[in-house]
Amino acid sequence: MYVLYLTINVDIQINNTMWNVFAAAATTVLCLFLLNFVGILMYYKKLLTQPILKQLSVMCTSVFFPCLIVSKLSKSLSVELLSSAFVLPVFAFLQILFALGIAFIVSKIMFIPKHLKRIFITSSSFHNSNAFPLVIAQALSSQYPFNKDPDSFEKMATYVFIYVLGWSAIFWTWGFGYLSVNENVINNDQNKQKIDKSWKFIINKGFLNPPMVANYVAFIIGLILPLKKLFHGDAAPLAFITNTVDILGQPAVGIVTLIISGTLGKVIIQYKERRNNHKKKTNGENENENIKLKVEKEEEKPPSIGRDGQENTVNKNPLVNIEKEGKKVSSIKQKMEEPSYSTAWLIAKLCFLRVIIIGSLQFTFVALLIPVVLPQNIDPLIKLILLIECIPPSANLNLVVSQMAGNIKAAEFLALAYVFMYLLMLITMMFYLSIAIFLVYGSG
Repeated sequence: MYVLYLTINVDIQINNTMWNVFAAAATTVLCLFLLNFVGILMYYKKLLTQPILKQLSVMCTSVFFPCLIVSKLSKSLSVELLSSAFVLPVFAFLQILFALGIAFIVSKIMFIPKHLKRIFITSSSFHNSNAFPLVIAQALSSQYPFNKDPDSFEKMATYVFIYVLGWSAIFWTWGFGYLSVNENVINNDQNKQKIDKSWKFIINKGFLNPPMVANYVAFIIGLILPLKKLFHGDAAPLAFITNTVDILGQPAVGIVTLIISGTLGKVIIQYKERRNNHKKKTNGENENENIKLKVEKEEEKPPSIGRDGQENTVNKNPLVNIEKEGKKVSSIKQKMEEPSYSTAWLIAKLCFLRVIIIGSLQFTFVALLIPVVLPQNIDPLIKLILLIECIPPSANLNLVVSQMAGNIKAAEFLALAYVFMYLLMLITMMFYLSIAIFLVYGSG
């Protein structure tokens, strides 16, 4: 009887644990779905427009995000925390190398157009390591078992920022140089000169941009104890500065979510408008086609013979050949402007590779590596962040750098791919999050 009681009790505990894990993951995903729906609806209602999205991006990058980094990282950071969290940038390096290897292998096996090969490889390898994990962390912090710790989001945000240091070091050196080559340009001499001079850009935009500078400031304040006491604590004389920075950093996660979802809404609406315009154009061409068929039928009629026995050419239409040539040119132009099946197939391959193949392999790789490499007494949130960093889709910076390099076709391709990638990721994220939470907290 006692054995039976223990068995039933253990089963109930396992069921409760699994239910809590699933509930936390499901609630987080539903929250993200709703946030994305609100952003897409706001763009549809023109409450969000492209100029507004651009201004929000500038404000978020220049003000809100740096303030969030300084307020959270400087408060949580310490020598003790850094001694255990140093594994985060190391794992970032390993995860990117792992994804790069898979992406290069796939690009050799499958056909990828030359002008899209670089964007295909980098967008498969460099994920959204900053904004998206913060949104997930914010949504998770109000769920069980994370809500037992009032500072759970602060800790998770700190670990995300430390992880990004390793990610940024690779992206702004190798990744930037690799993406800066525009394969669409026949003569790349001018492009190569830009790359030779791009180290200034890498230093300024990669390592001296506002979020990275905020990381440096937060590290200095957090690791130097006398300086930390000036800004943090009940008796801190400069606490008013910290409070101001904290207030300015609070909108960051919400605005990042609106930027992501608003951009999705923009691409969806633009794609819908393009399809409608294409349908109208096709219907117009069908009407012209009927007129041309009548003209061709008139041409095919037996020639009339005059009194002198010669063929009468009055009924001949001299514009027929010109119209035929115009039809060919129009058809070629239509094929160039219309998204082809191969492009749709390439988008499907990229989405499947980044979200399903690389995501699942990275997740498995990290899950197997964590118990071997990390000590048992390490903060469980570090393990969770490492697993969450396997979930996000491609980084938006891939698109930004492609645009800067003049590779507009690659940037447009990736913008359309993002829509389907984010939608697919929102579906698979519940599965990944459930396993991640169970692996970290399931035995607790």
